[in-house]
Amino acid sequence: MFAGFPPPKSKARRDDFAALAAVPASLVFFESGPRLAESLADMAAVFCGREAVIGRELTKMFEEFRRGALPDLAKAAALAEPPKGEIVVVVAAPAPQAGVTESDIEAGRADTELRRALARLPVREAVQEVAAVLAAPRRPLYQRALFLKGQSSKGEA
Repeated sequence: MFAGFPPPKSKARRDDFAALAAVPASLVFFESGPRLAESLADMAAVFCGREAVIGRELTKMFEEFRRGALPDLAKAAALAEPPKGEIVVVVAAPAPQAGVTESDIEAGRADTELRRALARLPVREAVQEVAAVLAAPRRPLYQRALFLKGQSSKGEA
């Protein structure tokens, strides 16, 4: 699915990516060189460990590609100089999920993903990300996230 240029601001970009996270197709984005590292970091946060390809100068003499998991591509882009030229990022489609039921959430299957997301995101964004990854309903995930957040703050005190 062609998604065009992501928004320039991180919050809007993450919201855009979260809305696309459950789309059962590869996602194609255009991005500018100066914004590539930030955009890849946001993609890694929202699309988790999905595979991706960064293409630069497609169909031209200096065409090049980088493939890998989004977190790895984001780390490499953060350490490198911003690339020049036209850049295309293709993010793999989400892996097929059987879906997660409310009883699965209560049984703790989503806890690991929620804990990881809560470690780096506010509750609302963490729930949005995990719901997209697990194809799970948000409401019970939100309740579970609040419970886990309460447990972690009690454990830290």
